[in-house]
Amino acid sequence: MTTPPLLKRKKQVIITIFFVLSLAIGSYFVAPSPTSLPMTKNDDSCRCDSASLDPFEEPKSYSRGRYQGICIDSCKYRSGRQVTSPIQDQPVLHVANLYHEDSFWTAKLPIKEIQSAHFVFEEFRPHINHTAVKIEFKRPIELKSQTDIYKVAFIKNILISPEGIPVKDQKYNFLDGILGNYTVAYRLESFKAYEAVARKLNHKLSLYELSLEEVNMGEFISSALQTSQKESYMVSYNLFLNNCATTTLSLLVASQHPENIEHSTELWTSSLNHLAHRFPLSEGLGTLWSLRVLGFVKGH
Repeated sequence: MTTPPLLKRKKQVIITIFFVLSLAIGSYFVAPSPTSLPMTKNDDSCRCDSASLDPFEEPKSYSRGRYQGICIDSCKYRSGRQVTSPIQDQPVLHVANLYHEDSFWTAKLPIKEIQSAHFVFEEFRPHINHTAVKIEFKRPIELKSQTDIYKVAFIKNILISPEGIPVKDQKYNFLDGILGNYTVAYRLESFKAYEAVARKLNHKLSLYELSLEEVNMGEFISSALQTSQKESYMVSYNLFLNNCATTTLSLLVASQHPENIEHSTELWTSSLNHLAHRFPLSEGLGTLWSLRVLGFVKGH
């Protein structure tokens, strides 16, 4: 049965009000302090497989907060890394920790050969979404296993996904996301791997094509990897203050002005003029609305 337009609008308003109130409460009580210690520390006891000798694994445990001393599951959750130092206008980025087929791979991403890009909404609670960016290349890219020198695979689509990272053997907890008990990791995945998990969880996926005329996706990928190096496992994730929507949107804005990448996240997410960008909603006043206002969504 189709929801009446007036009722649908009321629901959107209620959801937006809930986010605004939660944001205000979160800002007052649980906003991460700029002087806080890193959220995690190196911990070799948290290694996924002691026999694998994966050179890019960074075993971590939480160094403070509710989960102090508990491991992060590095068999699944890792931050994307750029293997070589950034070089201006380079046509290929050599990356590591790309998750595909339940393992991690290195790849050389041809960032000047991008076919299309989509902003992804994954509805994990009614009207509340995880957000990420899917990127399709013009040709398949080769993946090389980080633990088996003879193993290769080929994919055409990757996903860049800033996420709050739960502790080992626990699922993502909505309340922990609100209270800032998780750290952030900028994950790299194949879209095939991401889509399989969403289907298993029965989460609805909605994709909106981004305008490559408005967004420099090569710069977006480069900025995401630079930010990952700086922030992954260091800063606190917060569902209303430093979430998947704020980080992804700040990176899209930085792709237009790459010279401001060092300050883009702080400036973008602290401005009261950008409250709507904090709300990972695909309806009403939220992320999708912001993408349309910015002209990032193709055809809008």
